[in-house]
Amino acid sequence: MSWFDVEVEIDVFGKVNELIEAENKDDCELIAIHLISKKFNCSKDIINIISCKKISKLQILFVYLLVLKLFDCLSSQLLHL
Repeated sequence: MSWFDVEVEIDVFGKVNELIEAENKDDCELIAIHLISKKFNCSKDIINIISCKKISKLQILFVYLLVLKLFDCLSSQLLHL
């Protein structure tokens, strides 16, 4: 399984990015459309896939580390309130 960064445009809501784990690009697009239609409670007809890019493991690690750093900064700021 691989991770994909999917950029989607929803006619009413605008652009959205989702990280999807799937076997291949076609499966990823189907999963993204299904998840986004449930998330925004909208028809699949108004969802357009703009791009679907496979993400390397190094990119995933980098994002994970950024998120950890962000939570660390936020928690230290909350302690000082």
